[in-house]
Amino acid sequence: MNEKKSVQVQASFTIEAAFIVPLALFTMVGGIQIGYDLFQQAKQASVISEELNELDPVHMVRKNTLLHEYVEEHQ
Repeated sequence: MNEKKSVQVQASFTIEAAFIVPLALFTMVGGIQIGYDLFQQAKQASVISEELNELDPVHMVRKNTLLHEYVEEHQ
């Protein structure tokens, strides 16, 4: 009788592990994926911010105006 109870306990641990291990792995992989996605978003935001800091709209307008004047003169 004692041996039968021991086998049932081991079987119950196996069944519990069959549910818990995939759940734990899914949770860990999901956390890693969320962290990676957040990293990519932060990286993209950093690149955009750096490009905006280097942007010189006054220079762009002057260059565009000079280009239009040059085209009008040579038509």
